[in-house]
Amino acid sequence: MSQPIYQRPTTYAEATIDVKKSRFIAQAYPIKTQAEAKSIIADLKEKTPNANHHCSAFIAGSPYVSGGYGFSDDGEPSGTAGRPMYSVIAGAGIGEICVVVTRFFGGTKLGTGGLVRAYSASVRELLDQLALETVKPLLKVQLSFAYSHSAQVDSILHSSSAHIIEQTFLEMVSLIIEVEAAEKDNLLLRLQDACKGQLTIHKDS
Repeated sequence: MSQPIYQRPTTYAEATIDVKKSRFIAQAYPIKTQAEAKSIIADLKEKTPNANHHCSAFIAGSPYVSGGYGFSDDGEPSGTAGRPMYSVIAGAGIGEICVVVTRFFGGTKLGTGGLVRAYSASVRELLDQLALETVKPLLKVQLSFAYSHSAQVDSILHSSSAHIIEQTFLEMVSLIIEVEAAEKDNLLLRLQDACKGQLTIHKDS
């Protein structure tokens, strides 16, 4: 079953807000993995050790898939920074992103509610600066067909959004392809027609 369409950042972005003399510097980075996010967070802590907090939230893949995300309050009261930051980016349908909000304390305590509002506001301000692109969900499909249909199948696949991620040549040609969910049904009809009804679909996920 395909996942919903989501968005991801294409470049770095930054935004700053001031709340009761505390400065909140929010930064967003495109990422593909949790390891990338953790490396970015560690680098920022090393580069600005005089900051009071480096709170963070990341989503390594789709915001609609469980797993692949994380958040940290980095010394702020539990639940006042990382979780609200994560809620803003996930609620906006944005994935493949790491957000870090660096706080320089201004001397006035904000309280738990004030911190939640400040960290959430800094991320919302950041998202207004963010360049985004749409990620269309892909489906994996496993196909097999006779060698005599290889040229027709190759031609159809090359004219579509599909790409081959694995191929095996035994008694039949076996392919695993990825195709945009919106194009899948039409593509399989074209392939079935080219193979004169002798295309076998083994897996659709």
